[in-house]
Amino acid sequence: MKRIAILLCIPLCALWFGYCFSAEQKDQLWLIYYVGISDGTQETDGVTFKVEIGEPGKKGSSVAEDEWAESSWKFCKVEISKFRDKKIAIKFITDPGATTNCDWASWGEIRIIKGELPKNYNGEALPAGVSVLVDFMKIKPARTGYIKEDEDITPIDTKNTGSTFEATKRACGGVEKPVYFAHPGWQGDAAGCPTFGEFVIDLANLAIATSPPEEKSKKTKIDEGGGPIEGEEPNYEEKEGIISLRVKDFSYTGGVKFKITYEWMVSEVIEQNYNIFVHFTSPEFGEKDREDIAFQGDHGFSKPTSQWKENTPIKDGPYSLTVPEQNGPAIYYIAMGLFNENGRSTDIAGLSDGGGRFYLGKLIVSGEPGKITDIKFEKMKNQK
Repeated sequence: MKRIAILLCIPLCALWFGYCFSAEQKDQLWLIYYVGISDGTQETDGVTFKVEIGEPGKKGSSVAEDEWAESSWKFCKVEISKFRDKKIAIKFITDPGATTNCDWASWGEIRIIKGELPKNYNGEALPAGVSVLVDFMKIKPARTGYIKEDEDITPIDTKNTGSTFEATKRACGGVEKPVYFAHPGWQGDAAGCPTFGEFVIDLANLAIATSPPEEKSKKTKIDEGGGPIEGEEPNYEEKEGIISLRVKDFSYTGGVKFKITYEWMVSEVIEQNYNIFVHFTSPEFGEKDREDIAFQGDHGFSKPTSQWKENTPIKDGPYSLTVPEQNGPAIYYIAMGLFNENGRSTDIAGLSDGGGRFYLGKLIVSGEPGKITDIKFEKMKNQK
């Protein structure tokens, strides 16, 4: 009996010790992010924020889905430990509701982290021992597009989708975060279609995933005081219309921030309701395939445009805006317009580029990348 007991004991001990010493404990991997509807929206029916993960070039599997219609942030987390040491495509999808009106969707502070997270972790400061592996604000999407009849359509035409998966800053509930702004398609072939931004991440080689995007060549000539030396202004056409707008007030508030107030007036009643887009454009810092947009200041109106009275000034603002820190001294042209699900309004008077955008002037930004020292507003030379 003793011999039998010994024979049984040895395998059991061996199994136990083998488990204790050979099982490697690895940190959990998490995809964390916020979703929100940007401040200034009116009557949105919300969007569904979806995340899919799979092999690059193949359709991924759904790992998260959150419906949201609030102008506030919602924290989300997905454990992705099973993708450890793999090259993956992470697809962030903004799916509209019944309408795309005011679907100003933002994906905020997207990161991949490693470490143990408490069950009740809600996105505050990372717990001790948890580190960031990938900061999505430092990389660019491998591709963007919209989804029509289960087919990915790329690249995006921003005239039909608005600014989609543009890295910027947005406020939800008064709290500003670095985000990818991701409006669903709202006109043309993209009308009512989900839009997406897809990132390819090699979790086995994170030196690639965390590298910042290539710095653009900056053609702006700088004077001794750090200000941009302006070349020839763009030559835009002066158009007539029943809607007029102007910059009523501007102030530099220090660092990369400024405040701006607009004023609108109509000579006839407008039957439709619109939202406003504000594009700050720059050949040096703007995206070529996104109408040279460097950053934006889109917002809604406190009073619907269909309720505006004839020849009565409508104050719009002030709005506190931020020049992206990575941008440097340059001339940024202020292009504005009205839009709804029927497209951009062409009833605005002023300098137009023919694409439904009207120019109110320019920002003259001085300093250097990461250290803005002054921001001034001026009208354009051929502006009435």
